[in-house]
Amino acid sequence: MFVRMSSWFAYALEHKPSVLLAGFPAASRAAMDTLCCFWESYRLAEPDHEVYKTHSNRLDRCIPYFMFSDDGGRGVKKRNS
Repeated sequence: MFVRMSSWFAYALEHKPSVLLAGFPAASRAAMDTLCCFWESYRLAEPDHEVYKTHSNRLDRCIPYFMFSDDGGRGVKKRNS
């Protein structure tokens, strides 16, 4: 069984938004300030990221996330190359 990323994200936004917003309630000034601060800091590492082109006037509403996928896992048949 697996959970789609979109389903997980939608559930978290509806039921536990503080998990995605550094512990702050949704739409709070603190959450918005934290998001702006994150994106302004991230701009130093990735100034050409699409978020700055698409959402430059609403970075306080863009929630960053990092997803890691274990492509294939480490089952019995999986061997080091």
